[in-house]
Amino acid sequence: MKKLILTLLIGTLGVSIYPMMAQQSKKQCDAHWITGLGFSISSFNAITDNTLKEYGVFKFRKTIKLKEKPSSFVIHVSADNRYKLFVNENQVSQGPARGDLYFWNYETIDIGSELDEGTNTIAAVVWNDGPYKPEAQISHLTAFILQGETETERIFNTNSSWKVIEDNSYQPLAVRVRAIM
Repeated sequence: MKKLILTLLIGTLGVSIYPMMAQQSKKQCDAHWITGLGFSISSFNAITDNTLKEYGVFKFRKTIKLKEKPSSFVIHVSADNRYKLFVNENQVSQGPARGDLYFWNYETIDIGSELDEGTNTIAAVVWNDGPYKPEAQISHLTAFILQGETETERIFNTNSSWKVIEDNSYQPLAVRVRAIM
């Protein structure tokens, strides 16, 4: 009973959303879920912000410089609702696989072959279909997370250093239902 009450209290306060990497990986998660408004979820009460629950397309980006081309560079990535991830303009991942708010899925990928010595850009297109999403697509609010596997890879961790912009060139298509008589 205590566990049920604690779960309800935590869920109501919005303290424990997206337990993704903390729950599914034993490693410390230094990355933060970031939103289309440029905020870390932990920095504001996102549960009351309905703009992040509506239809929207957001583009996230971070550029870094590497001293040498890595042979391996493992990252974990996810988004709410859906995402496509690009490294130096090449798509390397999309997802996440469907789950729920307590068992959120993420992809683990090695982007080492896509990185170069010098300047590298990692970008994501994240969209939330809002009220138009399939019933099977569980969602809390539009957000993105990327976590590096080791200290070296954590240079790409999502935090306030990422740039974000809403892409208003996309609009949902209206569904027309015809009555059959």
